[in-house]
Amino acid sequence: MLDNRSRQTVKIAFALGGLAGNNAHGAGFLHAACENDIRPDIISCTSGQIYWTYYFLEYIRASSNDRKNLRDRMVEDINKLQPSGRLETDLALLLMRGVPNKFRVPYSEYASEYVGRLLDALSGALNPKKNQSFLKSLLDAPPARTLEPLYPEELWTKMVNRFNEEKEIGVAFNAYDPVSATEIVYINPRLKEILGLTKEKVTEKNAAKAGYCGHNFEINLQYEDITYEGLRQALHLYQYGFVAEDAKSVSSKPIDGAYFRQIMLSELSPAETIYIARPTNVKWIDRLPQTYIELEDLKTEVMFNGSYDGERDKIEMVNKFLEKGLLKSDSGYHKIKLLDVPMSIQRGYFDYIFEKIEVFDLSWKEADKLFKANKQ
Repeated sequence: MLDNRSRQTVKIAFALGGLAGNNAHGAGFLHAACENDIRPDIISCTSGQIYWTYYFLEYIRASSNDRKNLRDRMVEDINKLQPSGRLETDLALLLMRGVPNKFRVPYSEYASEYVGRLLDALSGALNPKKNQSFLKSLLDAPPARTLEPLYPEELWTKMVNRFNEEKEIGVAFNAYDPVSATEIVYINPRLKEILGLTKEKVTEKNAAKAGYCGHNFEINLQYEDITYEGLRQALHLYQYGFVAEDAKSVSSKPIDGAYFRQIMLSELSPAETIYIARPTNVKWIDRLPQTYIELEDLKTEVMFNGSYDGERDKIEMVNKFLEKGLLKSDSGYHKIKLLDVPMSIQRGYFDYIFEKIEVFDLSWKEADKLFKANKQ
């Protein structure tokens, strides 16, 4: 959120954080925006919220006769993945067929790799020259890849085209390359205009020159145009792992950017008001973890909240400097109003497997109240 006098000042931005089965939270928020006729100038979205941003843009641009509202779409998705309404049955079906257009369970690939690792462990343990720990090898045997991504070319091509053709709303999503420790932020032409990045191709150099975000531009951040490959990177979950040739290589292999920065705020700094749909709560609202699964949930929420709080603090700091007169209004800075819509219930790590319409409806109602209270 550094000085950038060439950028445009806009009214409203949405920040949407993706988190597996909690994506219903962001979808409910967007549904409330549709009902209140709230049109943001910028949207940042991570992971699964990329899909719901696309559906939101499709809804607001479609004619009234061709529209499918987001709640109907969510119900449709839930019914497809949870046809029986019984957790055990629906989970078994999910394991057998995966999620259409998203992923499948790679049983044969997993088994083949697992057996290969076990044989290597046994060979190492029997060879005294290797001095290899059999126990450690056994613990290392389970492959990292537990899901196989599916690449729905037709849908993803539509999404990329829709983002790039959008004339009124800037769109940003991210990926993270662990090899080079680089976050890659993909932005559409409209957001380039808002941020003052007028060149056809966004580069590290002109992003650094714009200076609107508090990252070290020379080391760990680059801005790119939205592409099909970029979308693949932004939706690459940890569970997809890396194929053998990738694992042996030190070349770039970006993954889902939500793991690095689940909610993107800095790119929204041209806005006067930022509405933030957070798929977790600001605090732990259940008893402290007593089981392994509960502990994994706590780790997930602390990780996501930590990156968010650090970025939000930068904005709040500039707000305070403006209030105290330490920054002048002609310095290129302006005060930003931050309005949160956090999850109001605790959902466990195992709950992330499936979306729930109750999560959608709670978010819809909370966002509706917030939009009405802050009607501009």
